[in-house]
Amino acid sequence: MADSIREKIFQNIQTTLQGIRGANGCNYTVDPDNVMIIHGKRDDSAYAEPIIYIYPGSEVLNPDFGEKGSDYFELTIQIEAWIRSEKIDMNSSINKILADLITVLGEDYTRGGYAINTTFVANESFLVDLTGDKAGVMLDVKVDYETKYGKPYEQ
Repeated sequence: MADSIREKIFQNIQTTLQGIRGANGCNYTVDPDNVMIIHGKRDDSAYAEPIIYIYPGSEVLNPDFGEKGSDYFELTIQIEAWIRSEKIDMNSSINKILADLITVLGEDYTRGGYAINTTFVANESFLVDLTGDKAGVMLDVKVDYETKYGKPYEQ
């Protein structure tokens, strides 16, 4: 069976984030294999930073929006990016990867035509420890999309 509209949105986000490249004007270059949709346990021991994880968050069916005969969803997707830097100012490194995430995701708010809108909701940065060289940021993205009523595979 074909992929649902929801799954196509996740695939679009993964493909989009795989486009983070210094040659494209980004601060970092991410190996495409290091951008993963996580549906369960993760193992990042085999990967070098930067690593980007995509997590399904909450999803709400909003009956107040959408066309008659359709289901209107508000899907939150969490994007976690890890970087390694020998710079003393890790905040600057975190800001750069966050800017890369927002830049590439902002290039197509329709997620390849499968979404109505993409909104950046919140972000939170974190350090592994104050003396370490690994840090990250979690970006919450809300994707609004619509399917035919009771038909998650059709728009």
